Amino acid sequence: MRILLLLLLSSFSISSFSQVRTSYYPYIEKPIDLRDYSFSRYIMPQLKAISQEYFQILRKLNPVHSETIGLYNKVLSLSRGMNGVNKICQDSEEKCEEVFKKSYELAKSFDKDISKLQSKYQRIEVAKELEFISSLDKLSLQNYTLLHKLEEHLITLKTNFSSYYFGKSGFQPIIHKMLLDSEFMLTQMLGGKLKDNFDAVWFGFFKEINQKLIYENDKIYMLKRLEELNLSWNTFHMKMTKGNHDLDSAMIKQIKVMHNRWNSCLKVILN
Repeated sequence: MRILLLLLLSSFSISSFSQVRTSYYPYIEKPIDLRDYSFSRYIMPQLKAISQEYFQILRKLNPVHSETIGLYNKVLSLSRGMNGVNKICQDSEEKCEEVFKKSYELAKSFDKDISKLQSKYQRIEVAKELEFISSLDKLSLQNYTLLHKLEEHLITLKTNFSSYYFGKSGFQPIIHKMLLDSEFMLTQMLGGKLKDNFDAVWFGFFKEINQKLIYENDKIYMLKRLEELNLSWNTFHMKMTKGNHDLDSAMIKQIKVMHNRWNSCLKVILN
């Protein structure tokens, strides 16, 4: 039965879509058993490679994406660095200050990165690239607001005003908005359905893989969401390799390599 399930998972077509969705029902009362060793030794390296290859393809499609990926990664570091900051500050004033100093330095570095890009693309007149500049301006304004709040907090941290300062609750909404906008910029220079397909696999597969599995090492999440992850990936793979887009042969070959990596994960999980 698991061999049949594996075949359904690893081969996707429009006609088999409903079969894939119903193939999990026999296992509702019998969860798939994936050992921690198999997850860390075999699954994680493949997932990390697939994620890296996704970003490599974006860079090949447009060199600007190297820079947007850099912006996204920096905002992601900000977001992760500020995660749980309220509890940290309740437990330790020293660690609280350390978190905010690191975040402030990262935000300043981010500001420099945006300024360089704004200078680099200030004379561009192509519509798509003008939209890119507008997105940079928006990120710059959000980061300026964040820097101002971080400065306020660092100034008041060890003063009598510290206990009355409620700025901590205002940081994460700003960073969250910056993160969403930087995600949008990952594919901003793509057009039409190609952008739609890359956005869909980002939100349905790679964002989840990067956060829940690679970063949080959450094996249970993968087992619970295996069907959805598989459908998202296979939809992308089908649209990229069946001639829907004018991709060169080297890029299609790389996507097929990614597909083989994902199928190897399924084999480890389901066998």
